Amino acid sequence: MKYIAILLLMGAFVLQGVSQNKYTKLQGTIVDSTNAPLPVATVVVLQAADSVLYGFNTTDKDGFFEIGKIEPGNYILRVSFIGYSIYQKSFNVDGSQAVLNFGKVVLEEQDQVLDGVDVIADAIPILIKGDTVEYNATSFKTQTNATVEELLKRLPGMEVDREGNVKAQGEDVQKILVNGKEFFGNDPKIATKNLPANSIKKVQVYDRQSDIAEFTGVDDGEREKTINLKLKEDKTDGYFGNVVGGLGTENTYNTKLNLNKFSDKTQLSVLGSLNNINEQSFGMFNNFSMGGGGRGGNSMSIVVVDGSGNNNSGITQTGTGGINYNFELSKNTKIQSSYFYNQVGNDLDQNTFRENFLQGNTYTTDEDLLRTSNNSNHRLNLRVDQKLSEFAQIIAKGNFSFADNSTLSNSLSETLNDNSQIENNSTTDQNQTNQSMNITSNVSYMQKFKKAGRSMAMDLNLNSNGILGDLYLNYDNTYKPYDPINGYAELINQFQDQTNNQIDWSGRASFTEPLGKKKYMEFSYEKKSYKTDYDRLFYDVLMDGSLAKDINLSNLYRRDYNYNQLGTTFTSNQNKYNFNLGLNYLNSKLEGNVQEGTEIIIKPFEALLPWFSYRYNFTTSKSLNIRYQTNLNEPSLEQLQPWVDNTDPVNVYVGNPNLRAEYSHRLN
Repeated sequence: MKYIAILLLMGAFVLQGVSQNKYTKLQGTIVDSTNAPLPVATVVVLQAADSVLYGFNTTDKDGFFEIGKIEPGNYILRVSFIGYSIYQKSFNVDGSQAVLNFGKVVLEEQDQVLDGVDVIADAIPILIKGDTVEYNATSFKTQTNATVEELLKRLPGMEVDREGNVKAQGEDVQKILVNGKEFFGNDPKIATKNLPANSIKKVQVYDRQSDIAEFTGVDDGEREKTINLKLKEDKTDGYFGNVVGGLGTENTYNTKLNLNKFSDKTQLSVLGSLNNINEQSFGMFNNFSMGGGGRGGNSMSIVVVDGSGNNNSGITQTGTGGINYNFELSKNTKIQSSYFYNQVGNDLDQNTFRENFLQGNTYTTDEDLLRTSNNSNHRLNLRVDQKLSEFAQIIAKGNFSFADNSTLSNSLSETLNDNSQIENNSTTDQNQTNQSMNITSNVSYMQKFKKAGRSMAMDLNLNSNGILGDLYLNYDNTYKPYDPINGYAELINQFQDQTNNQIDWSGRASFTEPLGKKKYMEFSYEKKSYKTDYDRLFYDVLMDGSLAKDINLSNLYRRDYNYNQLGTTFTSNQNKYNFNLGLNYLNSKLEGNVQEGTEIIIKPFEALLPWFSYRYNFTTSKSLNIRYQTNLNEPSLEQLQPWVDNTDPVNVYVGNPNLRAEYSHRLN
């Protein structure tokens, strides 16, 4: 009996522990002094000990909120709504209740005092202001030397993947601003991976409209998911930043420098880093690729990505440096500029053992790869906003990048069958170098008129890019050496030379006329022109080291593509929704010649391209977005040319001059 009593007592304690450690759900209704519900009020639960955010939600149309999975402990309930005083209440959860209902929580309307204002520091972790979600950075604890990327990982509704790409509310973040201004151009990772988290006061997430829509006030339906990092007040007067350095085993090291000076009219940032731990504080850009082969041979290819090496393995040494300088020349002139340099070297020593099972046979492959690559890149960005008058503005943008890359690789591969006989034995040596340059420029002129909603806009774009590359390829392959009938050997000693230059320009003019009741009609005309010169020459390297051109693999072409597009768009911007319905007429022509003019191609295209977008806002935190687009994608010159490409003998490619353009539909 004594043991039974002890067991019963222990069971009671266990049951009590289980009952006390289950989660509790919080519920309540937020109303004003007239008992009217307050939808989309922000309700947060803070830990009483350190005021760290534990959970949050917003109220529905009836003012009701619910926050689940609250563990036993002491907490603070804080409710905020623009125009009302903050409600705060301490409470305890002991685990005995499945639901803790706060009933009706009444918010008092905030009085406006003109002769004096008392400011009380009170951190609200999350606040919804219209279409902007604002996070109070001080409510989310990070380590002492953490970057903004670590801060974003802790924010509800934000996602950061292993490569540092950021998603907010399920959408890719395309731009990150600092105090409303661009930071090192359009690379969000430079801001998230370099700025210190302890310098940030607010993180504001919103859908940014186009420059034209922001200026004219007519919503064109274009959106860009944007994060604005608002600095703490003490960071906008004087200098701030940090220097981090570390040493590790096997001669590893990591150093970072971040120095900033911000004020109301200027922003100056200097960044630098040096490490050999495969860490990058910038995004990838400027892809370049070349491939090669030979008569009766194999297809070889290598891809180099400037600034990253496209290497997730091996030992990578990375060095970066840059300066970002934004300033207001006058109240009507704002200039944003940045320069960024990165250099990446990668050494890879890799062994791969692979076993394949095919129709009862087993094949084992052993491959050794040695590769060394060095990549460097310069980027320069410039933006000038010039306000000409209350009704006119010019925005000029320019971007320049130059990349210099080299890769040297050697691979040995051997495949054995079940009888330990060599099925395939190959050696490949490649030496590749390339340079690429890209220039983009844009000038936009926007004009408003005295009649509200009437506006005019003009855009001019000029882009130029060029690639110079060469590749030495030495390939030695033996197939079935044990079989005197089916076995063979092949040797490729080849040099490839590639030049690719392209110049694009486009211009667009539009005029918007108001129809009344927040409805508008836009008329537009756009013209584009693309000119491409492409030379890809293959040479066989002879025994004496001289080169002999391979006319069967070499390819040269010139391409001109021009199109004209007329369009009209109906827009309705209402309190709850935005609707755009457009129709474009496209007329284009592709002209080109292949193999130094031996093949001439002329292909005209035309199409009607309807589109529409619809955005309905149920609440400030819930919306429905629908977008339908049609596009005409013309075939490339390579797809049209009636020329045999036997670079890969297993997959011989022949163009088709009778190809039609691709008419695509896209619904999001």
